[in-house]
Amino acid sequence: MTLEDPIEIELAGVAQSQINPAAGYDWASGLKALLRQDPEVMLIGEIRDAATAAVVFDAALTGQLVITTMHARSAADAVRRLLDMHVPPHHLASGLNLLWCQRLLRKMCACQQADPSTAKRVDCQTCGGCGYHGRLLLTESLPAIEKDLARAILADADSKQLNSIAQASGMCSLSAQAANAIAAQQTTAAEFKRHFTL
Repeated sequence: MTLEDPIEIELAGVAQSQINPAAGYDWASGLKALLRQDPEVMLIGEIRDAATAAVVFDAALTGQLVITTMHARSAADAVRRLLDMHVPPHHLASGLNLLWCQRLLRKMCACQQADPSTAKRVDCQTCGGCGYHGRLLLTESLPAIEKDLARAILADADSKQLNSIAQASGMCSLSAQAANAIAAQQTTAAEFKRHFTL
């Protein structure tokens, strides 16, 4: 079963439902209707508002596997956004199994690794002279929400505090991974600045 706005492609064997806010059928009410079908897995494109966040955690706490995305600069920022969407802190601890934040950086081309001067890159067939070829995936995964991290969430900590506690609990930050990638000549400082302007 799907909820879509709009339905762009008809899929055989799939019950597709068109969102219609004018008729009172929005994302939150559609998700609640789907939950009454007792699905085992729910894939939600993005958490954008408090109503969707509430349905996501209601589903997670009643046994459904919910996979979703949201926009945030870091794993700690994602937790802070969920709190700002009025997800109760104890629901985060009980319902959140994995929070994974990622960035895709352009990889340094072999021609730039050999010689970073622009003149040497002009004739490169691989990167076309831009100095980059392919992508480098950086990820950070929030540690289990327990002990210090759980206490910080209950105390309504800000993103910086949450990030510090997560790193102290073993999370390797995106910026630390990017710095390592620059040192290993996998990407450049310019590409770092393009993605990490915090």
